[in-house]
Amino acid sequence: MDMMNYSPMRIHQWGFSRVQEWNYSEAEITSAFWRAWINDRESPVLFHNGRRINMKPHNIYLIAPETNISTCSNGEFKQLYIHFTMKFPGHEPQDNIFEIPVWPEVDRLMKLWSEKFVRGSLQTFLSIAGVLHTAVSKLPDKYFVRKGELDKRIAATLRTLSGTTIGHYSNKTLAEKVHMGESAFIHLFTRQIGVSPQIYYRSKRIERAKFLLAFSESSIESIATDTGFVDRYHFTRIFRTLTGETPARYRKQHRGDAG
Repeated sequence: MDMMNYSPMRIHQWGFSRVQEWNYSEAEITSAFWRAWINDRESPVLFHNGRRINMKPHNIYLIAPETNISTCSNGEFKQLYIHFTMKFPGHEPQDNIFEIPVWPEVDRLMKLWSEKFVRGSLQTFLSIAGVLHTAVSKLPDKYFVRKGELDKRIAATLRTLSGTTIGHYSNKTLAEKVHMGESAFIHLFTRQIGVSPQIYYRSKRIERAKFLLAFSESSIESIATDTGFVDRYHFTRIFRTLTGETPARYRKQHRGDAG
């Protein structure tokens, strides 16, 4: 892979806003995507697995996907927020909160944006992207190291199943794409990835569906089709089994949610 031309990060939403009320339950704020938060004062609080985290203004808080958190605040504050997804070369953190100390440039930007934040500026976006990339690079090393080399055929399959266009792939189709027999392909994929191709594929479809529900205007019927399900009924049944809620409820809770 040419690392000079590769970024594993995709930013979905970002902004800098004044927050007057920040009281959210787990159901309202837990997300399938990463969040990054920087606040300008200590009033915001996170609750995670019985732990109370008093957010400090000189930290970046990286919230991993599927982290069950709730929030509260006792006063107004300003917040830089970023919603994003990552394709980790190793294994992606789940249900975790990372507190990353900021560096002088971030303090300078926060002060600048507190005075004037230009939402449509390319320079502003590039500054935010730079802050985010640097913060993520400070995560523990274990998340960037893959245990053993992936077989090139399995790596190619992962790229196929991680694209923005989900497609409709049976085990036979996936095996044929990498010139393998179906049984040998299933065995190799399961040994290297830890789950069967179809379980992995289903998780990627649900991940993509969560993104579309939260960030697109597509109908649930259209999302069901786009993510490889037979119809809305089939999609709803699988989605509820894996997430504990229906697509409609997920959309209501996560569309335009707090930073």
